[in-house]
Amino acid sequence: MRTWWSWVVAGGVAFASGTTACEHHPSEGRAQEEAPANASGARASVSGAPAGSASDVPAAVAPGAAPPVAPAAPPSRPGSGASVEELRAWLEAHPEEPARAALRLQHDRALLPCPGTPEGARCALGVAPVLDGVAQRAARYLERCMECRGKTAVEALRVRVAARERELLREELGRRRGARGRRGARAPGAQVNDPAAPLTLVYVDDVIARFIQLLDGADGAVDAEGFAAVAPQYSTTVGALAAQIRAFYDSRATLMTERVGTG
Repeated sequence: MRTWWSWVVAGGVAFASGTTACEHHPSEGRAQEEAPANASGARASVSGAPAGSASDVPAAVAPGAAPPVAPAAPPSRPGSGASVEELRAWLEAHPEEPARAALRLQHDRALLPCPGTPEGARCALGVAPVLDGVAQRAARYLERCMECRGKTAVEALRVRVAARERELLREELGRRRGARGRRGARAPGAQVNDPAAPLTLVYVDDVIARFIQLLDGADGAVDAEGFAAVAPQYSTTVGALAAQIRAFYDSRATLMTERVGTG
């Protein structure tokens, strides 16, 4: 049979052990609750990172792989200083170009024989090399122009170039005549004492042919004067021959060739 004080002691021991259990077990429970919370918080901090932060990290490139190439910029429209070839290539490659008419006019202006002059066809016609270049550029314009608004002016330029070429040719021939100082029967002032005197002529080709015939063993009969005859022979007068020589001489200035032979 227990006394009253034994009950008091037992109650105190039970109270003390209960207090100890309350001090330790709840803390363990809080630690167990905090551990999942911390893990979930860590997951939340990772999953809750800003969306743009991942794009700030450069993507890894596989070893040996070529880096990405940026797309090429579209070609630009030819400027005011574009060449004829550049303008023609652009127009052929862009048939739907909004400024097509303006570019065609720019192409023709660049193609003019004398760009930079009024209408591009008022060229300074000087020496022969300049004329040759102008004539070639004029022909190129008439062949390749698109709008061809300067066609009339370029055609008139070609006529002027041809006239200037003839003028320069006459001047050059005059200088050559003066430098050579030709005299005698080939000059216009040749003296003919008897224009009606008969004259027999043969072509030099016929003379050579006769020589070859004689070398090959042909009949070597001679005429009364002891010369081998050459045929055919042409009869004329000294005056007619002098007039023909003057005509050939004058053709260098007139650019007209006299008739020769029987054709």
